[in-house]
Amino acid sequence: MPNSWTDKISGENRWFKASQLEKQGKLEEAIKLYLEEAREQEAKSPALSALSMLSAAKCAAKLGKENAFEYFREAGRKYEEYGDSIMSISPNSSAWAYKMASRCYNWAGDQEAADNALRKAESLLEKAGEEAERYFPLFKHHMPKKEEK
Repeated sequence: MPNSWTDKISGENRWFKASQLEKQGKLEEAIKLYLEEAREQEAKSPALSALSMLSAAKCAAKLGKENAFEYFREAGRKYEEYGDSIMSISPNSSAWAYKMASRCYNWAGDQEAADNALRKAESLLEKAGEEAERYFPLFKHHMPKKEEK
């Protein structure tokens, strides 16, 4: 019998399970499930695939893992691909995806890709008559310096 509302709605959903593991501090297990979900959702739901990769990156960053940068970069690519795929359907959603891609690239340390994605978002919003807002981080991650490891 489910114990909470998340148990009731999540069923076998890996993302929800990973999220619960993350809350419990079981970050290695959460990363594994987030990565599985990111791969499974690539064709079905590009946005969920990007979110899952971002979640894995966030957990890896909390653990101080070097591959966090790789996961952030991959999340950026996934958000950017999602933005490309919905541009003609929903320019505002596409701009949001590009802003998310920019954040991910920034966290990955790829300023050039971050700036390019942000320019795409600004261009779309400008055409729609809206002003692009600079973002605030979704979370503040700490990557230990090499000498801290």
